[in-house]
Amino acid sequence: MADVHLPRSLVGMFPGAPRRLEAAGATVAEVIDDLEQRIPGIRNRLLDAGPSIRTHLNVFVGGERASLATAVPADAVIHVIPAVSGGEDRFLPPATPEGRPITAEDASFAAAGAPVPAAGRLADPRALQILSTEHWSLLTARSLVYNESFARAGMFLALLSATLVALGLISAATGFSDAFLSVAALVLGLDLFVGLATLGRVAGASNEDLRYLQGMNRIRHAYLEMVPSVEDYFITSGYDDIDSVTAFYGPAGAGQLRGIVHGLTTMGGMLGVICAALTAVLTAIVVLLLTHDPGVAALVALVAFAIAFVVITAAIVRAVVVFQKGFGATFPRPTASRRGQDPRVS
Repeated sequence: MADVHLPRSLVGMFPGAPRRLEAAGATVAEVIDDLEQRIPGIRNRLLDAGPSIRTHLNVFVGGERASLATAVPADAVIHVIPAVSGGEDRFLPPATPEGRPITAEDASFAAAGAPVPAAGRLADPRALQILSTEHWSLLTARSLVYNESFARAGMFLALLSATLVALGLISAATGFSDAFLSVAALVLGLDLFVGLATLGRVAGASNEDLRYLQGMNRIRHAYLEMVPSVEDYFITSGYDDIDSVTAFYGPAGAGQLRGIVHGLTTMGGMLGVICAALTAVLTAIVVLLLTHDPGVAALVALVAFAIAFVVITAAIVRAVVVFQKGFGATFPRPTASRRGQDPRVS
């Protein structure tokens, strides 16, 4: 009896038919006749009116392309597969659904209680499709994070702009009375709350974005394990340590001062400065209500801005440090490669 493997596209036309079954016959034609007895109608799907094997199908006996007259040994393995352009006359069966066959090297790792090397895991023919799907999922997640960050920041700036316009119109009609200052304090206090909430969410979204980047770096590492020769065509790294993942965040080789300046140009830095300015204005309004002295209010506002800016900056830096400590790497850049080398280079 021959062991016959049928393609999923063909079996789908016959509900309940197995993809793998045994059939008897001395030739391929006789095997197909036996299949017809087991799965009525399959012969017409395999053969044309000639009869001959349909042009969109290939039949392989023992890995060799066969015709209807090809002899079939008793223990032969027959594969029926859809034809593809550029096909060869030999067929190498894919790994079983459980994965690729275990090699002697992999067995030695298993016997020692060690995990199978990554290169072995990636030999599974399903690995590339799974990695590609995950890559697209991460790209989609990054896009959603970007959209949310810009939407939240835009909402805050729109609210702040509307508030300033409304306060300007009210002040033109009522002057800078205590009633106006009280209303301004309440409204600007609400703006400050929205600003701080937006800053916190943008910081969280940045952390999520870095996690997604780390995931894509890991997938890129898998691509490079599969095909090392394409490494020179990548501009991003295949390592997932924090330095490799953040290599494109900010100018390369930036010093501490330049890094701080760059931080102020980011969305989080800009929101931090605006929140510090709102804190200063709100403090000045409260001082005006208490002292009615513009000079004292201005001085206190400057001090409040400096304190708020330092506090917000310190909070952001602390959050970054905590995030970096929990940023575990599965494929870190070798230590020797980090010294004297731009981390942007894979």
